Amino acid sequence: MALNLTIEMFTDGLAEPRNPGIGTYAYVMFRDGELLAQDAGFIGESVSNNEAEYEALVRGLKAALPYSAEPVVVMSDSQLLVNQMRGEWMVRKGTYVDRYLEAKKLAGSFRSLEFMWISRELNGKADALTRAAYYSHLRERRLE
Repeated sequence: MALNLTIEMFTDGLAEPRNPGIGTYAYVMFRDGELLAQDAGFIGESVSNNEAEYEALVRGLKAALPYSAEPVVVMSDSQLLVNQMRGEWMVRKGTYVDRYLEAKKLAGSFRSLEFMWISRELNGKADALTRAAYYSHLRERRLE
């Protein structure tokens, strides 16, 4: 009998030094404490925080597709993202709407997908990866 362990995905997006700003994303995925996948990177120079949060979710969901038959819990410190993906908050106009629509389409591929809001303190790994991607981009930009 196979164990049906939950996939835990932590996502984070960043727009610095102001919003909109330099956008970065990150996701980290675990099963039973074992790292399955992680990624972080630069999105663009004039990205809103909500765009960055949804970019992280879209990339994370794409990476989780091989596990779509397993229960997946996405944890984010973005209340907007979590409540919109749960269908509890309306989606209005904004530069993030296309990414939201892509995330909703991807979400339909999963047998069991749950969204959970967590505090920034509990999202440390994904937060650290977005910040590392931000500082990496700043260093690369200075070298050009």
